[in-house]
Amino acid sequence: MFGSGLIGIPELSLALKTSKELVLLVGCAHSRVERIVTQAKDALRTNVELLAGGFHLLPYSGEEITALARKLKTDLGVRRVAPAHCTGVQAMQILKKLFGEGYSYAGLESEVRFSL
Repeated sequence: MFGSGLIGIPELSLALKTSKELVLLVGCAHSRVERIVTQAKDALRTNVELLAGGFHLLPYSGEEITALARKLKTDLGVRRVAPAHCTGVQAMQILKKLFGEGYSYAGLESEVRFSL
């Protein structure tokens, strides 16, 4: 749906199981952020409270990013996002509009809080 991504490139993500659900930290999501979220949810059998890091959305159109943002929020149940670096400005604007108060910027010198 959102292109092939860069399947096969080694990816590093960290899933923290907290009292509220999962906090999922992604590196650069080359293998597609929605796949990482799905695999973490399936493996740990809980929802994602916070998805933070680089979502690697620079190559995608506004329509593709909007569809992905809706999928993250509606289909995958991600409650909060904190995109960084390779997410891209256009994607950050779309995510901010869709997630509203559930959006935090995760750039240089930013602080994103979550409960353990």
